[in-house]
Amino acid sequence: ALFSKGAEILRQLDEEIEKLYSNWYLYELGLAWDSHIGKENLMESWQLSGIENQYQFYEQQVKSRLAEKQTKRVFVIISDAMRFEVAHELTSLINSEKRFKAKLGSQLGVLPSYTQLGMASLLPHSGLSYQSDKGSAVYVDGQSSQGLDKRHAILQKVKGIAVSAKDLIAWSNQEGRDRVRDAEIVYIYHDTIDAVGDKSATEDRTIEACRKAIDELIDLVTRVINRLNASRVVLTADHGFLFRQKAM
Repeated sequence: ALFSKGAEILRQLDEEIEKLYSNWYLYELGLAWDSHIGKENLMESWQLSGIENQYQFYEQQVKSRLAEKQTKRVFVIISDAMRFEVAHELTSLINSEKRFKAKLGSQLGVLPSYTQLGMASLLPHSGLSYQSDKGSAVYVDGQSSQGLDKRHAILQKVKGIAVSAKDLIAWSNQEGRDRVRDAEIVYIYHDTIDAVGDKSATEDRTIEACRKAIDELIDLVTRVINRLNASRVVLTADHGFLFRQKAM
C-alpha cells in the first residue's frame, strides 16, 4: 500500500512537470525563437554569429584536422538524435577519466531538422538537393545519401569509409586495423536514442536510451583510441529531440 501511494504521488508530479514542459516551456521557447527568427531575418540567412553551421561540419571539423601534420586519420562518430544535454553528460564523464580529454562545442543544425538532411549535411559536399520523383533521399552533389552503403560511396571520394557502430564493435583487432588502413576518414554511425525514441512502442524509454547511448559511446571512443590507434575522435549528431510523454 505504501508503494502504490508513493507511485501515485510521483505520477501526479510527473503529469504536472509534463504540463509545464509542454504547455509552458516548449510553447514559450517556440514563441521566443519565432520572434528572434523574424527580427533577425534568419529564414533568409540561417546563421548565428560565432556558431558554425552543421553543413560546414566536414570542412571545419574533419578536413581542417586532417591538414594538421600529426593527424593521419580522423574518426567521426555520428549518434542519431543525441541532443546537447546528452553530449554534455558524455563530455563530463570522459573528462572524469585521466586518459582522455573532451571539449564540447555547438553547431547550428540544418532546417528542417530531421535525419536524412542532418546526415547528408555532415558528409563532404558542395551542394545538397532533393529529387522530387525519387522519394525522400537527400542528394549530396547529385548522389543519394540514404543508407550506410550510399554514405560509404560518398566518403570513398575523400579516402573515407562509413561503418555502423555495431559492425565496428564486432571487428577483431586485426580486422579493424585492416579495414581502416587505407582510410583517412572513418565515419561511424551509432543509433541508440533515435531507434527507441522514434517508435511509439518504446518512446517512453527515451531517457533510459540516452543513458545507454552515453555508456556505448564511451566504450566506442575507448575502443577506437585503444584498438584503432585514433588520436582524434569527433562526435556529433544529425539532430536532437524534444521529449514528450503525451501525444502531440
